[in-house]
Amino acid sequence: MPPTFNNRIGCFLLAIGALAASACGGAKSPALRPDLPLFSTRVAMPPLVSPVAIGSRDVVADPPQGASEGSVLMRLFTEPGAKVLYAFQPFESTAATTGLTEYTLPTELLPPVAVWAAAEKDGVRGPVRSFAWTLADGAHAVEAPAVVRRLLGDGQSPTPLPSTAALETRPAGGAADRLGFAVTVDGDPKEWPASGRLRVADGSYDVPASRSYLDLTGAAAGEDDDEIYVVLFLREPPSPGPSTSYGFELGPSRIDVASFGAGVQLLYRLELTGGAARLTRLADNSVVSASAATTGAMGTAVELALAKADAPELAGATDLAVRVYASQGAPGYAVVDRMQTLFLRSRFDETVATAGGTPWADLRFLSVPGTPDAGLAPSYLAMGGTLVKELEAANHLPFYDRGTLPLFYVAKEENGYAGLNTSDRGMLTTLGPATGTLPRAQLVAHELAHFQNARSSRVKSRWLQEGMSEWSAERLLYKHYPRLGVQRYLRRLRFD
Repeated sequence: MPPTFNNRIGCFLLAIGALAASACGGAKSPALRPDLPLFSTRVAMPPLVSPVAIGSRDVVADPPQGASEGSVLMRLFTEPGAKVLYAFQPFESTAATTGLTEYTLPTELLPPVAVWAAAEKDGVRGPVRSFAWTLADGAHAVEAPAVVRRLLGDGQSPTPLPSTAALETRPAGGAADRLGFAVTVDGDPKEWPASGRLRVADGSYDVPASRSYLDLTGAAAGEDDDEIYVVLFLREPPSPGPSTSYGFELGPSRIDVASFGAGVQLLYRLELTGGAARLTRLADNSVVSASAATTGAMGTAVELALAKADAPELAGATDLAVRVYASQGAPGYAVVDRMQTLFLRSRFDETVATAGGTPWADLRFLSVPGTPDAGLAPSYLAMGGTLVKELEAANHLPFYDRGTLPLFYVAKEENGYAGLNTSDRGMLTTLGPATGTLPRAQLVAHELAHFQNARSSRVKSRWLQEGMSEWSAERLLYKHYPRLGVQRYLRRLRFD
């Protein structure tokens, strides 16, 4: 559950993060060795200098020359259409191009170091500018070839995360969305479609083998003018035993279009136990005297119908969430299989990856209609499919909680968090069109890792959960992005 860029911390890994920062440039540089070669790397960082503010055939540097406590990522800027030539010793404007290097990539320099640069356009070269960076302790600049850090160590190039996926977008289904078919509550789900916005999946074999009749594999929901219908799909036919219950809880999802909201507010529970349906009002745990239209049936599946007249508190809900479960209890033990939330009513458009790629049956991206960035959903869904598999391999922990996973995008943070992993709403993010892929990948990897260290484990200490998620996400980022870019981003995320 990572907080915003200003205060997100990797818990017990702070010490490790500090060591990593030192290894990647946080410590003072060693003595200059002119014999070491020069390396540069592509780092995804936006320009901080507007070319409009640069004079004709002039050169400016970012960061400005001065003292530094560690390495410097040098970026050189000039006017549009011009190129920058530079060297680590003085040269004249009329000097031949031989011996000069054309600037193409941000370059990490280890101070003390000085650079001379000039812009050239249409065969005409501008004035030579010099830039020098010293160490913070006041060590003098050395006019010699710079020492630049090889960022990838073994020479391996990072593998970019995929940015596109085969998608299907389903428009928001509000309170006016109604089933297009008739439901017969008989335990036979033949009338229900095999896929769609209101059908979700759950992982198999996540309960003891002897309780396969409690193993939910999916659920679907829908409504007409008078009833709300829910069907539960199981690995084996349901059991009519007196200690076995199949049901759902429902209420407003309270996911606002502008923020994460306060979480699902469950108001009613309808369950089928021993063949008898019972409706409970959760606010006071009282049994509701329901009409005959509120009923249920067992067959190859479990079908339940809730008469809207029996649940008047749901009438004004524009966003309605349903949580399905199967349970069995007796003195000394209890077995429960509970699914991810199904959003019966929603103001969010839903985008799903139609091709496989994750252990989940589908990863769903939900956003407010009219979200300006058309590439946002493909970006999240494509990288999510890759990061799930890499987390399994990196931590040797399979994702047991396999099914439909919703990922909501909203524009405003909630309680200081830019991302969240919840049991009632799935994953949530505020990183939208204004952010690059590196922050999105870090957030997705961090939140997905919580399925390994919180949702499907006995690790209860929050600091351990957060620490593992930060550590896991950082390991994956180094596979897909330049190391300096990752190190600088994480340092800003955790400490600045």
